[in-house]
Amino acid sequence: MSSDLSHYLPYEAGRARDRETAGAILGLEPRLVPEEACGAAPINGLLATARARGLAAELVDLRSSGDTAGDRDRVVGYGAFAFHAPGNAMGDEADRGAVLVAIAREAIGREAAGIEFCLPIPGDGPAWLRKPGASFVTLRLAGELRGCIGSIEAR
Repeated sequence: MSSDLSHYLPYEAGRARDRETAGAILGLEPRLVPEEACGAAPINGLLATARARGLAAELVDLRSSGDTAGDRDRVVGYGAFAFHAPGNAMGDEADRGAVLVAIAREAIGREAAGIEFCLPIPGDGPAWLRKPGASFVTLRLAGELRGCIGSIEAR
């Protein structure tokens, strides 16, 4: 799951609020309000469901626009979290992010060139890549948002 978190706070205040919000998400506490996350209502639903199903939450990344775009006067926070059965954490396996980014770049490049993209997943590839999962992709060109798409449904 990824979401915008705090909006338009000074860098340090935003980071502090985002750390608190991340703590609630990691604790599976469905108590978020819109000032803490844009998608507070659906995130609260996800947290309640994850808690009911005995899932664990893992922080993938926590940043703000001050970390990426440079302006730290009014930042927007971003958080990415993974939900999984206890004991199935992302852990120290191969850099999943780099693998997924490479796959996404290949798919986008092929689509832009009008070439069909079909991802072969060899039987000897990493087991995590063969499991259903959800993802969210944000595209930027020269720092400008070009589009985003994703799903919370594992496929």
